[in-house]
Amino acid sequence: MSWLRQLTLHGACASGEVVEDLLKLLKDANTVGQAMLPNLERLVLKGNSGTLQHKTTMSQPRGVPESFLLNDKVALITGAATNERCVIDISRHLIASIITSGMIVTPVHCAHECTKFWAGTLQHKTTMSQPRGVPESFLLNDKVALITGAASGIGFATAKAFLDANIQGLLLVDLSQDALDHALERLSVDERARCSCLVADVSSETMNYANRAVELWGQLDIAVLNAGILNEPTSLLDTDVKVWDKIMEVNGRGVFLGLQQCGRAMVGRKSGSIVITSSQLGLQGAPLYSAYGASKWAVRGLALTAAEELTPLGIRVNSVCPGPTITPLIDSMKSGDGWDRMADATLMKRLGEAREIANAVLYLASDAASYVVYLLCSDFGPEKTLFPAQVLLWYDTQG
Repeated sequence: MSWLRQLTLHGACASGEVVEDLLKLLKDANTVGQAMLPNLERLVLKGNSGTLQHKTTMSQPRGVPESFLLNDKVALITGAATNERCVIDISRHLIASIITSGMIVTPVHCAHECTKFWAGTLQHKTTMSQPRGVPESFLLNDKVALITGAASGIGFATAKAFLDANIQGLLLVDLSQDALDHALERLSVDERARCSCLVADVSSETMNYANRAVELWGQLDIAVLNAGILNEPTSLLDTDVKVWDKIMEVNGRGVFLGLQQCGRAMVGRKSGSIVITSSQLGLQGAPLYSAYGASKWAVRGLALTAAEELTPLGIRVNSVCPGPTITPLIDSMKSGDGWDRMADATLMKRLGEAREIANAVLYLASDAASYVVYLLCSDFGPEKTLFPAQVLLWYDTQG
């Protein structure tokens, strides 16, 4: 049996907007058999403290990766972010989260100058079937996306994240049909129904995968340009020019062509999001990986240029620069203490996981990042790497 006895709100938290949202959420929950509203004995709007307590049982939230939820977390919000307008917005999200997504906040102290707004002590544990409690902007409802290098590693993890976020259509692009078939085998029936596959060499000008997505679904909203290859560790002096050319073709030319194709497919609708996978080695020197490092510097430069050129056309361009991440790309380095040495060079003392990068890509691709013109997840130092830790943000300040 659900129970909700008393709610006390005060300050900005007791605004009409917050109360309206609260009552709607309670009513909605009541209509699906959760007898909460009749149990609300008191709704107090005043200015000291308050307690919201609620208990219910529903099924697990779907539509947003669990890592985007704040289940069992404690939050503290202070400073400029807690002005009255922000407190109202935060309160609305907190109440929605507490009633519908399983978040625990106890207590939240919000201060603006000398005025303190108390959101009270909010306690709740629940699971439910709808992706409520997380802003809808994190979902990919009615959107169509394509991912290059989608059959494994960060590409496949991103595909899973997009499918979990309710993407309408997803084009998986990779060089190998066998790899794509294997990727499909790892998806559920429902997930496969929303996917299509295309074998393509991203460095080939004739392989227009963006047009293929438009042919299938009538639109293209998101492109993740992730395909890339890595050379065997070789000194700069011994690197074969053919290896250099191949790395540059796939990693550099491939992203250039992808930006052209996807940008042209999106510009007519004046909206879209492109996320490019660069690398930590696109921010620092890359001993033994001169070709790969140079290609990722090129990719990062393309992302910066594309962000400036395409933003006025309604297309956002973002980039991630992962450090060492467990994917097939670094399998050859696992022998001996290769992985251990890479992990030791990071601040977290471990390798990243593909899903961790995918979650960052999902954020950048979604409308939750609608005001981000360019975002780069990286670190500054050549000796220590961390992803995701430091975030450099470039926002559009023109409009």
